[in-house]
Amino acid sequence: MRIGQRVVAAVVGAVAIGGVTVVGLNQGNNAGNVRLLAGSAWFASAKVGQLTLLDGASAEVAAQVRVSSPGNALEVVQQGATAYAVDQTTGTVRRIDGGTFDSTPPAEPIADAHGPGLSVVAGPTALYTLDTSRGLLTDTDPRTLDRRGELMSVASRLAAGTVAVDDAGTLWAVDTTDGNLTRVAGADKTIRENLVKPGTSIVTIANGHPVVVDMTDRKALNIDRDNSRTVSTTDLDVRTDDKVQVSGSPHADRIYVVAARGVLSVCDTAESRCSAAIPLTAGSDYGAAVEAGGRLFVPDYTTGQVWIVDLHDNRVLARPTVLRPNVHFQLLTRDGLVFYNDAKSDLAGVIQLDGTVRQITKYDANDPDKGLVDRAGQEPSGSQKPGTPTNNLTNTGATNAPTDRPADTNTPGTNHPTDPGHPNDPGHPNDPQPLNLTITVDSASPVAGKPVNLRVDDSSGTKPHDVTWSFGDGQNGDGQEVAHKWDRAREAPYIVTAEVTMPDGRTGKATVNITVGEVQKYALTVTVPTGGTVDGGDIHCPTTCTTDLAENVVVTLTATPTNGYSLGSWGGACSGSAAKCDVRMGTQPMNVTHSFTKNPDPTYTLTATKNDKGTIKGGPIDCGYTCAAANQPKDSVIRLTATASFSSTEEFDSWGGACAGVSGATCDVKMTKDQQVSASYRKKPTARVTVKVFQHGFINGEAARHCSSDQTCGFDIPIGDQIGWAPSPDIDSTFDHWGGVCSGFSRDAACEFVVNGPVTVEAHFKNH
Repeated sequence: MRIGQRVVAAVVGAVAIGGVTVVGLNQGNNAGNVRLLAGSAWFASAKVGQLTLLDGASAEVAAQVRVSSPGNALEVVQQGATAYAVDQTTGTVRRIDGGTFDSTPPAEPIADAHGPGLSVVAGPTALYTLDTSRGLLTDTDPRTLDRRGELMSVASRLAAGTVAVDDAGTLWAVDTTDGNLTRVAGADKTIRENLVKPGTSIVTIANGHPVVVDMTDRKALNIDRDNSRTVSTTDLDVRTDDKVQVSGSPHADRIYVVAARGVLSVCDTAESRCSAAIPLTAGSDYGAAVEAGGRLFVPDYTTGQVWIVDLHDNRVLARPTVLRPNVHFQLLTRDGLVFYNDAKSDLAGVIQLDGTVRQITKYDANDPDKGLVDRAGQEPSGSQKPGTPTNNLTNTGATNAPTDRPADTNTPGTNHPTDPGHPNDPGHPNDPQPLNLTITVDSASPVAGKPVNLRVDDSSGTKPHDVTWSFGDGQNGDGQEVAHKWDRAREAPYIVTAEVTMPDGRTGKATVNITVGEVQKYALTVTVPTGGTVDGGDIHCPTTCTTDLAENVVVTLTATPTNGYSLGSWGGACSGSAAKCDVRMGTQPMNVTHSFTKNPDPTYTLTATKNDKGTIKGGPIDCGYTCAAANQPKDSVIRLTATASFSSTEEFDSWGGACAGVSGATCDVKMTKDQQVSASYRKKPTARVTVKVFQHGFINGEAARHCSSDQTCGFDIPIGDQIGWAPSPDIDSTFDHWGGVCSGFSRDAACEFVVNGPVTVEAHFKNH
């Protein structure tokens, strides 16, 4: 998840219930989920009791601050430039200013909250202290660490990964004993009962929304952050014995599920489906995935490597080694940079998007105090911070920083109103000089939703000891340099005030009016010539569509082909041939195209079943020689004719296959698919023809149908056949006349007729 937008509670460790093992989102510490500025991150080094600020851009150490005794159980949570050090051994919390590195005295927002149950979760406008072992929660002042309001009971039992805070500073917690979902916004607490079944569940944040992963039913529930209702449900492909890690995407409705059996699943909670599975090495001990620059980074503790996966085409790009095997290191991301940290050693570093690793030494292992900022905000003489050049910026503020004014009464500019030797009149040279404060703003035209950097300076060049900011929108900040964004544009300016306290105790105030305009938006135009649609955000495009987006807004476009087309290729701001493309809006109009590929028209095969009693012919079919014809164009028509092989005794009966039900011996076959045709034949029906020959002679007929003198002959003749006989008298006789069906034929002509039923033929001869 994007660290600048998601802050998740440090409920850590592995929980095994019902055969399913679930590991918290922040394996080992809170530093995996912090809100950072300018690509820098605070890390805890429990071995030496220090926090180290790493500058990701330069891969150097920016500050070292001692916050606990060496060896204490130490974690860090960061919001903006401010760090909160959680000492689980003493049950206390400190606040470290990101500008001055000043550390507050240890505070105890929840009494007796010792051990791993103590954690702090931070949001853009809220800070919560949590005792997971007792299910206690308090709203904590982000500056003073004082408890605001009464202690709240969050749930009867919390487990690994059951607490998260969204962008609005709302805290979400799942009770593992009864499945209730608790929502806490400041002092307002609501409970949605029985959201999931009792048992192991995880809470993460995806696209600003809480997602509850119910391992009992193996489902992910997308939750409405305003009313705690379930918006959608996604089935997860997990086994009963899976050990999994879950995290969410910062800009899309996606969650990432990493299973120790070696599978990374990418699940779209808006579409209620898990769209991709990427194979990893089976049996490794994995941490939760983090997302940066269109890539996913998965820590592999077994090998000391980080898997880098391209989310556009779901393939593994690199596997850089960052630490020795079997080290449970922290992994977090900020501004396109990915940090790793070994909380138990002096090693940390930065992983680039291409897999390049830049290692950083957080402190000098031989002299851990070397490089620590001292009480007055200066490094000890001759010290050099590990991993940084000797001319690095001087840092102010440290643990146990003095809160009283300097005791030296001869210090210029120090006011001693009760000391007669230092009269408080304007003309005395030792009187305090008024501050000449100036506020510098790095943007001439601030817009809503975009951070602005502000700095206050005194004309003397002395660095302030303490600065408290009021931004005119109900929000506050501290430090000489701050970053702030106004959520709403308006015509009237916001009145920004910086209240300054100098190291000598002098105070002053500076004010500047800042007019915040609407965020500038740029046109994203999507063109789809034909063959499908492209959807995403406000884009629903069958032809050409345009929407206006602010800088750095990311929209996921999905191409869907219609019938007869396939996915093609992206153009413009997108590239490749995957179904999805993430577009990050820049500072000028952008164009995206997708050209779908037209599928070739299909061809089909016509097959005729060979039959020895007849043939089937037509077009490319001549069966029995050629009984199959491939590559016939779609919707083409082939006319087939069935003919009996023994036409004298047999005839066509009926069609089968694609011609079933067609009457007659001719059939037209339309090639809408692979077709098969058969034909059957039958014997022709017959009628009995009786032939009688009188006196001396015989008659001759076709097919040896002869009959001699004084005989009666019978023949079964197919109905419809034409048949005939010719008389042939003996030597001492002559033919006299025809009788029966042949009556009427002259004595000199043969008798011919078509058989339509039983008949009798008579041939009469007479002697000379």
